[in-house]
Amino acid sequence: DEGVKHAEEAMPFQRVWCAFEVAQCLDQSASQLNFVTRDDGGVHFLTEGLVPLEESAERAKPGEGARAKIRREAQFPPSIALRGLRTKLEQAEASREEDKIRILNCVAGRKPLDA
Repeated sequence: DEGVKHAEEAMPFQRVWCAFEVAQCLDQSASQLNFVTRDDGGVHFLTEGLVPLEESAERAKPGEGARAKIRREAQFPPSIALRGLRTKLEQAEASREEDKIRILNCVAGRKPLDA
């Protein structure tokens, strides 16, 4: 199955720096967290809000932008989303063990990254 093959190749949050960047984004109230992947069917993305084209559709006809978002996000491979959700951050990789420990402690709120 091509979807399974693609999910096996995807590496969501495999690097501990990715976890750090997501944690930093989530700490900012104005930040938006979006996810993007690509396969033979094209580029697929999940967004917190509507993209500009969907916003225009929503203004022109209320509800149409939201329906377009639902259709767009339905194309995101669920196997990749599940793989990301099942990630165990303590198993993420770093070039140096010291970096990994610092990043995980920072994400857990135990110590600042530069401590």
